[in-house]
Amino acid sequence: MAAAEAKSSDSLQDDLKCPVCLGLFTDAIMLPTCGHTFCRRCLREYLQSYRHLGHMVCPVCRKITKFTPAKGVDDFPANVTVNKIVDNYRQDHGCKTETRPKCTACRRQRDAESFCKTCDKYLCKRCLTSHQQMSVMFEGHEIVSIEETKGLKGKVSIGNSS
Repeated sequence: MAAAEAKSSDSLQDDLKCPVCLGLFTDAIMLPTCGHTFCRRCLREYLQSYRHLGHMVCPVCRKITKFTPAKGVDDFPANVTVNKIVDNYRQDHGCKTETRPKCTACRRQRDAESFCKTCDKYLCKRCLTSHQQMSVMFEGHEIVSIEETKGLKGKVSIGNSS
């Protein structure tokens, strides 16, 4: 029976892999036209080659999906079911999860793209743009990418982490 459980666990893991990065889904989103699911980051990177067209081709079935160039994948719906299954799978199998902090500058609870060291706030893409556009108010603020915050142990508040 243990062999059958191991086989079904391997099968489940295969079903929870993003077809672009081949890793377990992270922040899974669906294409509205065909329903195929991808990691948000993978689809965001894939979308770069289609940004000027206003539509993209699904990497799996080749169906065309229209999008707003300004919003990109942020308009695509999250696959809540897949995200929950992946979370449970990671918890049950002791997989490390990459926790991405949520924006603490607004109420939208989107993944943070950067961190303002001056304001001590995580910023989603929209808040980062606003922060940069209001240069008079935020002049001299030091903004770093999320990846750079990993080296700031103890200097970054994580009050609103996922």
